[in-house]
Amino acid sequence: MVHLLHALHHGAQTVHVRTVDTDVVVIITGQFYDLLETQPLTDIWVAFDMGRKYRFYHINAVFHVYSGCNTTSVFLVKGKKSAWRALQDYDDATETLAYLAKHPLQSLHVNSESFQKLERLAFVLYDKGSPLTSN
Repeated sequence: MVHLLHALHHGAQTVHVRTVDTDVVVIITGQFYDLLETQPLTDIWVAFDMGRKYRFYHINAVFHVYSGCNTTSVFLVKGKKSAWRALQDYDDATETLAYLAKHPLQSLHVNSESFQKLERLAFVLYDKGSPLTSN
């Protein structure tokens, strides 16, 4: 974050960060909306992983992995990498997660489309048969 902030404070608008650490992606994603308050033209891309799995992710349109708890960063017996893979397998949840990140006090109802997408994401997280590409 120190280097990212330095680049933004010295006129950069688009920043590329390369990492193999999921914590870096989570930290940047978590700080993104605070960055927008002071740097509204910020455009952040993260090059994540390595080898053939290497991908660019646009943090401006990315996700917040949810766990259902304010003090625990993982689901039962599932870590951040498993949650990341589930999100890749079920990318329909990305828009919902981005919306909820912008509106953290938004209430969800069991029958709402957002709740159903998050429920499906949890299913994908625990389903050994993923990736899910339809339904």
